[in-house]
Amino acid sequence: MPATLKAKNVPHFILKTGAMAAVNDSLWVEERVENVLCWCVIDTGSNITIVRSDVLKEAGTNVQINPVESCLKTVTGETAPVIGRARLRFQIGKFEAWQEAWVAEIVDPCIVGLNYLIGHHSQVDIAGTTLKVERQSIPLCRATVHRDRPCCRIVATEKAVIPPRSESVIRGSLTEEVASSWGSVEPIKSANAPRDVLAAGTSLNLRCPTSLPVRIMNLSDNARRIIKGKHVANFEPVEYAIDEELGSRRTDYEESEASDVPAHLVDLYERSKSNLSEEQSKQLKNLLVEYQDVFSRNKNDLGRTGLTKHKIDVSDCEPIRQRPRVPPPGKT
Repeated sequence: MPATLKAKNVPHFILKTGAMAAVNDSLWVEERVENVLCWCVIDTGSNITIVRSDVLKEAGTNVQINPVESCLKTVTGETAPVIGRARLRFQIGKFEAWQEAWVAEIVDPCIVGLNYLIGHHSQVDIAGTTLKVERQSIPLCRATVHRDRPCCRIVATEKAVIPPRSESVIRGSLTEEVASSWGSVEPIKSANAPRDVLAAGTSLNLRCPTSLPVRIMNLSDNARRIIKGKHVANFEPVEYAIDEELGSRRTDYEESEASDVPAHLVDLYERSKSNLSEEQSKQLKNLLVEYQDVFSRNKNDLGRTGLTKHKIDVSDCEPIRQRPRVPPPGKT
């Protein structure tokens, strides 16, 4: 006879799965189990799908669990009793399906096994960290990203055209709400992502305006169109971000007399004003403040301009090129 899940049936033994034993190799997917949002381990080494009992308690639905007299066993030899089996509703992305799962006290909220992956013709792309289910591609997260602060996609909020062999900054937004205030923008590593249009990796402060700046580079010889809503990059939360170079310069800036000079121009100002009068130093300060965006902030702050063109007149000189000849046998 079917039995409902009750607290008294929960054993104290906690099973540590093989995926948790090798945490750096785990792949996680955000999934809904009986409409409860949780992070699930993609485990191709497990032939069954396992759900932790408290996930079903949180669902609050009257899930019928068929008791079984068996236990789970991992590759390390550990065993744990099984509460039972139940037919549950799983939703990954927009794909929703019913799947028989085992209910047991495990460390992870859910383990997606081969019975689900094979039964729904799923494909796991390890290199691209994606899961393909019913013609939709779902991004996976590595175990180094904490499950309470998941990664998500960044989509373009406006149309844009990226000129050939150049880069542009477009506006984007997160597809989901995250609790972290700092994160990193990472390029799409999927095998299906275009190779000639890349997003620059950088840190991101979510306390700034809601529209997120994303720098896109076009490596092709043709202009590329970015449509509104297109997946352009990934967002991964981080604990904190430190800019050591700007931090040291900010200290110098606070201690220097040039309180109005931008931090990246303090050193230039100090060296330049040594042979100038007080009035000339003020004029130099005003000049640096007015044209501060012309100067590079660090060695990575490089740009490209098409405002001017430079032409080299080579007259009638032909390119230097050696005539083809057969090398001596001793040098081959």
